[in-house]
Amino acid sequence: MAYGATRVKASVRIETFFSQDSQILSDYRWIEEHVCSLVPIEVVVTCDEDCPLNVLDRLHAVAAIETSLREVSEIDGVLSAVDFLPNQSLAKPDSAIDRELMRKQLQASKATLFDANFLAVSNGQESWRVTGFVSALGDTDYGEFLSDIESHVQSHLENEGFDLTGTMIDFTGIMPLVHEIQRQLLHDLFSSFLTAFGIIAVVMILVHAGVVAGLVAMIPNVFPTLILFGGFGWTQFPMDIGSVMTASIALGIAVDDTLHFLTFFRRYVDAGESRDNAVFEACRHCGPAMIQTTVVCGLGLFAFAFAEFVPTARFAWMMLSLLTIALIGDLVLLPALLLGPLGNFFVENQSAANRVHPHESSTSLAFQESHPLAG
Repeated sequence: MAYGATRVKASVRIETFFSQDSQILSDYRWIEEHVCSLVPIEVVVTCDEDCPLNVLDRLHAVAAIETSLREVSEIDGVLSAVDFLPNQSLAKPDSAIDRELMRKQLQASKATLFDANFLAVSNGQESWRVTGFVSALGDTDYGEFLSDIESHVQSHLENEGFDLTGTMIDFTGIMPLVHEIQRQLLHDLFSSFLTAFGIIAVVMILVHAGVVAGLVAMIPNVFPTLILFGGFGWTQFPMDIGSVMTASIALGIAVDDTLHFLTFFRRYVDAGESRDNAVFEACRHCGPAMIQTTVVCGLGLFAFAFAEFVPTARFAWMMLSLLTIALIGDLVLLPALLLGPLGNFFVENQSAANRVHPHESSTSLAFQESHPLAG
């Protein structure tokens, strides 16, 4: 499961955000079946002041990019500045008169291109936009798809013999941009989870006065995240930002129960009880409260499981699952660790001065439970 958690992948496909019978997905399907695909892939050709291409050569380059995009099977339609110009605009001029007429035609058409946002001029640079459209409902990894498009267009331009000196070609689009944002957020959330784990582990080490004891105490805390996210990694279940956030939340909730359990376990050990009795008494004392808080928090969040927005519903049932697994980790896995060889690290540092005689343990603990400040 730990290895499976490293295989978790984020998804920005629209069908992962809404149920299959939702109105918005139905509308998307109808539009894509009867009109065109809806996700734009943008190619922007920027020519600076040193660009050797004249206006006609730049149009030829834009036309070549449009042609190369039409060759990609996933792209259903392409639109560029070329589609707003007269058909003869790309013809090679035979004389100086033809070149002058063509120059005037292009100059007159620039206002239309500016209005359509397929041509822009800024800081001495001229940018031409080519837009391809892909399906919003297809099984497309937009990040990889954008890389493939870039390789295909660059290869096509090289084969056509275009001199791209002083020319910069950018590949972007709203869905690839969202994909990159999601990927970065997934990376940041993973980093924040590791940071939180490290800080909590240091606190556990200080509280339990031992490196090994502190690290062992962290096992039940990461247990829920590894079990659930590891399963998602192996099954390639699509994850969104809301889903990934549950890991840090579950860590915060699980460590609270773990610390309570270990606190009472150490109290009973300090009172002279055996590890078996200390684990039993800690379960008896903390178990009901852990179960009650899990039920209250889990069912309170599960109310959102009926939301139409899938990430909200997924967040709800994932939190209930994580809280349930965390409860198992604290009431089954943690006692098993304490009763096994690793449990020695929680008791070996206890000095005799901190222990009381076994026959005094019941009275001492009863007094501590009735007088928390004294405990």
